[in-house]
Amino acid sequence: MNYHLRTAIYLEENRYILIVSALTEKEVLEIFSEGGSLAGKDLTGLNLYRSVLSGVDLSGADIRGINFRGANLSGSNLSNMKSSEGILAEANLRDSDLSGSDLSDTYLMEARLYASDLSHCDLTGSNMSGAFMTGGVNLCDSSLVSANLRGADLSGAIIRKADLTMATLRSAKLIGADAS
Repeated sequence: MNYHLRTAIYLEENRYILIVSALTEKEVLEIFSEGGSLAGKDLTGLNLYRSVLSGVDLSGADIRGINFRGANLSGSNLSNMKSSEGILAEANLRDSDLSGSDLSDTYLMEARLYASDLSHCDLTGSNMSGAFMTGGVNLCDSSLVSANLRGADLSGAIIRKADLTMATLRSAKLIGADAS
């Protein structure tokens, strides 16, 4: 398959950044539908709004600036990926492995993270307001510094050794959460 380069320009800290993605949205969906792996691929800045990619392997992928709003990524391997400033709001991430990922400044509002593994993640500055993180979500050893967890449901979550410095926990549910 021949791949075409896709470019996008973003404004970051008063300077423009040119991002070149090796794949287009169509090519990503084609690879997935053919059972191929997206592990380690560069998906920077793609718009995969409401895509159905359940069970996808995105381990080690670069998805910075991606739009996965409302996407179904349940049961996926998303470990060790780079997703800073990505949009995963309202995404279904149930039973997914996101361990070791850079999710700093990522939008995860109202994301469904039931029983997902978010251990050793960098969630610094992420907006996780209203997220559903029940069913034993694992946040062990994760950085949630300055994260917005307003109204998030962390009932039964495992938050041992998680750094919650300056995190917003207003109206968050922590019933049965394990912080020991």
